[in-house]
Amino acid sequence: MRSPRFAVLSAVLALSCLPALAQQASPVTLQVKAPPFGYLGKPIIVRFEVAFSGPGTARQVQVVYPIPDIFAFRGQQGGVQNDDVNRRAVWQVGTLTPGQSATAEITLVGLRQGQVSPCAEISYLIVDQQCPPLEVRAVPALHVTMKDEPDPIEAGQETTYTYYALNQGEADVEDLAIEVDVPEEMEFLEAQAPAGMTFQMTERTVVFSTVPRLAPRQQLEFRMRVRSVRAGDVVASCRARFKGFSKPVLVQEGTTVYQP
Repeated sequence: MRSPRFAVLSAVLALSCLPALAQQASPVTLQVKAPPFGYLGKPIIVRFEVAFSGPGTARQVQVVYPIPDIFAFRGQQGGVQNDDVNRRAVWQVGTLTPGQSATAEITLVGLRQGQVSPCAEISYLIVDQQCPPLEVRAVPALHVTMKDEPDPIEAGQETTYTYYALNQGEADVEDLAIEVDVPEEMEFLEAQAPAGMTFQMTERTVVFSTVPRLAPRQQLEFRMRVRSVRAGDVVASCRARFKGFSKPVLVQEGTTVYQP
């Protein structure tokens, strides 16, 4: 008798029988369902569904699912065993009669970014192959702060606004655009951008050149020096935009300008 053949899959599958069982085996379908992506440290549920339409009996049905190295096995339902040595999940479905189906699931947790297409294997059946991708995504997290130095100031004196853009996320901030307003009570003197960057004035707004990439944990500083033209309660504003985030990140700083 020839050895059983194996094939890989992860959606509804067509199949053929082992040579020795050619007159008895019947269609079995297997579906592997998973979300298109998940996030670092968050669970991803992979669900297996096996169905047998008959006639006859499907025996010793087994599903094997490899665990990619960007994931860790965290749990199961339905009798799936974690083969940690070989980094795979093994589901011993057993025997199915006509019209019978079975389900099971495993819980994976993303360890690092990446995209893979793990393929389930169902034994004693020859099946087609489908490998849906599983992807772990990370997101950027832009944190913008600002300060003025000195504050308060006398009318006619200068102060400098410093703006800090920090990526607190796990993915790059892309196409970062910073613009700052010159308050009506202030006169613009100069601006300073990080090395290799420039700025331009648009009416009373300083627009810094776009930062193509701000890596995780990376911080950039921008400065604007102004002179007060009259006393009052001054509010300076900064807006930051970046790719994939639909709204501007707004931060403001108050400065007291007094008349002696």
